[in-house]
Amino acid sequence: MLNFLILLFAMSASGAIGFYLARDRYLDQRNKQLHVLGSEILRMRRRTRDAEAQSARFKSERDRIRKSSTRR
Repeated sequence: MLNFLILLFAMSASGAIGFYLARDRYLDQRNKQLHVLGSEILRMRRRTRDAEAQSARFKSERDRIRKSSTRR
């Protein structure tokens, strides 16, 4: 009976240790995924900002060309 209780306790302890190790690994993986997602969002914002700046440059260039062509 004592051997059975010791075996049961050891199996419970082993399961608990495995559970917490897997949980820590899962939480670390989730944090890494959030970090990757955050960097993707920052990259998309940077691309959007660059595209808007490029569009503004094109519009100002277009307006400058139109003004110079109407003066002639």
